[in-house]
Amino acid sequence: MPRLSESEVADVNVKFSCTVGYFDTFIESVQSFRDEGKLLLTDDRIFTEVADPANVGICISKIEDEALNGLSLEGTDQIEIGLNFTRIRDCLSGVSSTSDLKVTWPVTSGGSNMMRMDIVDDDLQFEITTLDPDVVQDIRNMDKLSHKNQIVVDGSELKKTINHANKMVDQDDIGISFETKSDMLQVRSTDKTAGNFAKQFYNNDPSVDDAFEEHQTFISIQYLEDIKSVFSQAESVTIHVKDDHPIRFDVDLDTNSNAQIIYIIAPRLEKD
Repeated sequence: MPRLSESEVADVNVKFSCTVGYFDTFIESVQSFRDEGKLLLTDDRIFTEVADPANVGICISKIEDEALNGLSLEGTDQIEIGLNFTRIRDCLSGVSSTSDLKVTWPVTSGGSNMMRMDIVDDDLQFEITTLDPDVVQDIRNMDKLSHKNQIVVDGSELKKTINHANKMVDQDDIGISFETKSDMLQVRSTDKTAGNFAKQFYNNDPSVDDAFEEHQTFISIQYLEDIKSVFSQAESVTIHVKDDHPIRFDVDLDTNSNAQIIYIIAPRLEKD
């Protein structure tokens, strides 16, 4: 994406509004894998994508303008801003998730371009130094991966399942099995020292008539632990499974998928 010159940035004004909870979850999702990254803003959405340092996990987060309380760009049709995700979450920590948030960029202070966050209900204002987008990870549009085997589950139940599986694991590098068969998805952990755990999610979607094909993939418990808290904030989570392929989680924060987080995590080989 072409970078704007300083004079062009001076003519740009970006504003959007949403609840603190929406934006905090949006930032939390990518902070699971990276402390810094790019925020892409267009006239119809805000978007970011990161991969963890080992390139095992990818997170893609978006909020469409329908899920925002307002989005406007002046002087450009799209802009990339480099952000420190950890600092943003630190600022929002302790603030009510239902509070209104207004974000403005750029705000110039001391010669630096900053992003301002106004917490309207609490009369709070944060001005956060933005980063050079050229020195943080590129957005690569990696959301094309999809598998035929998909099942929709409750996000809170999925988080509980990961918690239960982790209690039966004594080794950090254990892989959790996601296996589709007949009309269900089974999540299972097997540890020779601790024991075994299994949870079945049954397909209750009347629009899906065909039985699932039998597929299985193993995902590191460490990556699931990193992202599980986002699951519990979802309206629903759609899980895509295929033999020895990356697993995909579509985390919908509203019923229309206007605020969505996608996790894609590469499989690991099961150890004997």
